[in-house]
This record gives sequence, structure tokens and C-alpha cells, in this order.
Amino acid sequence: MRAYAALPALRSRVGNDGLLELHGVLESARDEWKEDVLESACEKFERRLSEEVGGLRVDMAQMHSSLLRWMFVFWIGQLMTMLSIVAMILRAVNLL
Repeated sequence: MRAYAALPALRSRVGNDGLLELHGVLESARDEWKEDVLESACEKFERRLSEEVGGLRVDMAQMHSSLLRWMFVFWIGQLMTMLSIVAMILRAVNLL
């Protein structure tokens, strides 16, 4: 309200009551605008967050399948190594 008190031409035209009503209208418009801006920002943030989470889920699924593939390759390699060691031991036992 102090900012409006410095406007004597406006006060002389609309009076104190008019100035108070103008202040109320401007305050309510500011509050509505503030709510609209906050709502818009929240919606934009939620939309962006859901997009990022969706992308993260896709990346994790791809990484999971890649990890499984490498695990099977490793297990097959381990199995082949163990079978080779067992075969070498069996050959060594038969030679003795």
C-alpha cells in the first residue's frame, strides 16, 4: 500500500477507498498469477521428471540385458576351463 501512497494524482482522482480497492484488485491478480506460474512450473517439472525416469528405466533394462549376456559368456568360459582342468587331471591319472 505504501507504493500507492506516493501517487497523489491517483489518490485525488479515485480517493482513499478507490485506492484501497485498486490495491486489493492488484493483490488478488498477483496471487492468481503467482498460483498459475507455480502450477505451470510444477506441471512442467513433473512432465520432465516422468520423461527422465522413463528414459532411466529403458537404460536400466538395456544394461540389465547386457549384463546378463556377459554373465552367461563368463559362466560358459568358467565351465570350459573347469572341464579342461578335469580332463587334464583324468588324463594324468590314467597315465600313472
